[in-house]
Amino acid sequence: MNFVIFCAQGQMSIDSAVMPIDTSSVASGTAYVVFLGDNGQTEPTGLPIRTSITDPSPYQTCVNNWLTAAAAASPALTLAQAQTIKSNLVNTIFKSYERASISYLSYNWDCSPDAIAAMTAMAATLGNGAIALAMQAVYNVGKSVDGSVSAGLFNASGAGWPANSSSNTYVANVSGVQWTPLGQSTPVSLTMAQFMGLLGAIVARRALLAVNQQALLASIAAAATIAAVIAIDITSGWPAGTSTVVANPTPGGSTTGFGNLCCDITASALPNGVQLSSIGLYNTAGIVNVQLAIVQLVSSTSMNILAVMPVQHPSGGWVDFPINYQVPGSGSFYVAVMSFVGNINYNSSRTLFKLTSTTVAVGNSQAATESTNTNVPATRATYMS
Repeated sequence: MNFVIFCAQGQMSIDSAVMPIDTSSVASGTAYVVFLGDNGQTEPTGLPIRTSITDPSPYQTCVNNWLTAAAAASPALTLAQAQTIKSNLVNTIFKSYERASISYLSYNWDCSPDAIAAMTAMAATLGNGAIALAMQAVYNVGKSVDGSVSAGLFNASGAGWPANSSSNTYVANVSGVQWTPLGQSTPVSLTMAQFMGLLGAIVARRALLAVNQQALLASIAAAATIAAVIAIDITSGWPAGTSTVVANPTPGGSTTGFGNLCCDITASALPNGVQLSSIGLYNTAGIVNVQLAIVQLVSSTSMNILAVMPVQHPSGGWVDFPINYQVPGSGSFYVAVMSFVGNINYNSSRTLFKLTSTTVAVGNSQAATESTNTNVPATRATYMS
């Protein structure tokens, strides 16, 4: 998006076309606003020291005023040109929000393209054990916004995943990733799961942003007149990018095996429509191989299994595993777990809903049973909003 606003002169140029406009919506004391590509600057009326900006959304009113003036000019602005300009503004706002820092583990983290490239390179160099978790993250990143799996990646039932064995545990090879948050002079130590969880949170936020971006672009493309294009508010609908955790109670030290996929339905279901960035499990019983899943309760005797993720839990308490999954807009959905190798901690006196079969695969209307006042493993999920 390329534009210059000449505040005192009451003019604005988009690309090379200059139009007289009302610039009163620009912050008082601003002489010029210059935006080229994905970045811009504002210059004050006093000492001409410019301030860098990345978000063009405060200047939507000026863009709309320019479109109105250009539509009345000769030659007049065409509908296609108006749609291109407004779409370019949407795409630039998307890139600005995509690059904004994200809060994770009480720190703010750099989300610029260079930072993401460095994080990806770090994940790729952390040893064979880390590769299993990195591959898991690649699988989840490959999920589309509605939770389906993109072609060419590992399928939702787990086929194509590395074998679940102790040789694959990232804990054996990675004691901590040193990464520096914004505003900190020294790095902090992250477990591999936390490091990949950070990447997962960034991807989940981007998915939310992309939903609004595509909705706005579709509205612009569907507009039949320039006036309709102008009426579309491209500053609305963007997510704040904050994280919220939905968790079962933290259990005590007692452990047991759970040979059937199960979930705790005593707790609240996952909120409908949210974008999950991770799902987690509590375990202090040592390294354990588990299947984590997103399930839907259809009835007291039936569940749908929507996504399955084989992981290894390294012990030590709560561990979150990155996922990019949007919970459907209606229905009751939970995080479920099966410990096919090893024991895990549990909460007692809960309501358990479990798959009858010991085979876990994505599919609808699978036989299940409900048990009250029993032991259930503790899971949690983090979603972006």
